[in-house]
Amino acid sequence: MKKLFLLISLLCHFIGHSQSYEWWNAKHNWDGVTHWSKYIILSPAYLGPNALPVQECRDGQTTKNVEFDMSFDIHFSTGDFTSNLFMKLYIPLFSDRVGLQLSMVPVEYYKMDTLTRDIRRVRDEIPEGYVKDFLAYYYNHAAANGKEVVVTYKGHDIVPGTGVRDLELGQEPNLTYNEWITDNSVDDRGAWGYANDLTFKTPNRLIDNLVDRVSKNGYLLLNVGPKPDGTIPEGAKEVLLAMGAWLDVNGEAIYETTPWMVAGEGPTNLGEDPSDIGFNESDIVYTAEDVRFTVKGDNLYAIFLDWPGEQAVINSLRGVDMEQIEEEAGSIGSDIPTVEGKTLTFEYEGAIYTFEFKEENEVHVSGGEAGDGMMGYFEQEFEDVYIEVADLEVEFIYDGENLVMEEDEGPGYPGFYKEEIKRISLLGHSEDLNWNLTTDGLVVDLPEQRPCDHAYVIKIERYHHPKID
Repeated sequence: MKKLFLLISLLCHFIGHSQSYEWWNAKHNWDGVTHWSKYIILSPAYLGPNALPVQECRDGQTTKNVEFDMSFDIHFSTGDFTSNLFMKLYIPLFSDRVGLQLSMVPVEYYKMDTLTRDIRRVRDEIPEGYVKDFLAYYYNHAAANGKEVVVTYKGHDIVPGTGVRDLELGQEPNLTYNEWITDNSVDDRGAWGYANDLTFKTPNRLIDNLVDRVSKNGYLLLNVGPKPDGTIPEGAKEVLLAMGAWLDVNGEAIYETTPWMVAGEGPTNLGEDPSDIGFNESDIVYTAEDVRFTVKGDNLYAIFLDWPGEQAVINSLRGVDMEQIEEEAGSIGSDIPTVEGKTLTFEYEGAIYTFEFKEENEVHVSGGEAGDGMMGYFEQEFEDVYIEVADLEVEFIYDGENLVMEEDEGPGYPGFYKEEIKRISLLGHSEDLNWNLTTDGLVVDLPEQRPCDHAYVIKIERYHHPKID
């Protein structure tokens, strides 16, 4: 018992021994006021693997024997190396009911390089200047060492363009100028590990979502949770093999491509916008009218998310009809009268609007949301009539008798020239395809046999400098 008391006294003396902490104050720029607890972050990510030891759970009974355990642990990852010697002494005091256990790590080696430390530190909310310093150092350090690196982030932690935004289980509804990535899972529950009752997404859904992301400047990070023995579940394996088979045929429309000027076309909407960190993925089923675009060099890829049948129509690729343009240019102003002095009506969303065009480009509008009447101004350039009332600006076409609302001419691409097209083919099909470029879109004749089981890629090879008459 005297030996035990001596051991405890020595431990207390060692722990209670005082020393100067001026080194700590200088290192952390202590202001002499802030409580020391503000400097402590209780996380193994910052303090090392032994920072938060987990107490041993016993089975309700202690041993009668003196026990001494010693073990050696080692942990290594890029920029982070730890090794330690762990010792434990157990001494029974009162039969099998009470005992004294002493644990300690007499030797610990912990080394983390500054880059790894900064990467972990930037996870917390810190002033923007420190984030900029970190990003500059990280990218410059990588460039100096010939490494290609990337920084991902969630929410709006850093300025778009300085890293890749991460949307968990989500996707962007539209084409973005900044790159983004989504972490997704092959299972239908959004789990990040294995469970016995998991069901898996269909290959068609995963492939369509992959295509949609790439067309909008995004990347797909796909999670597969292995079983406890390290094997891949059969359901996940089937999905991955199906995606691989599709990429064997159509991979050139995905790998090393960039978005085009428009992401796609079609009637199916993604739904709600993502939150700051994502979570807007849905089980949308796309149709044969839903098309996504990617581009690589002079090759444009139009990816149909379902089989379009005998003909594929790409409305975004409307042809430029030079003869029609010249004919319209020659007839402009020849027989279009002015609207001044006329009263014209126009129906919009069930309401009848009346426009009274007066002198000095004034117009009186009544009906619908205009109520009893509002004054505004108009301008006429040949058949185009521009009306401005309050904060509303509207453009009409006047055919000499009626006002017609100016329609949107497409998703935003100004037009295609048939002289641009060198060759059109279907990936997985060996022969060239017949096509016709019209002012309503590019019409492509498709073969009877489908080249794959899911999304179908029309490859449009273009001349870099087409000769246009």
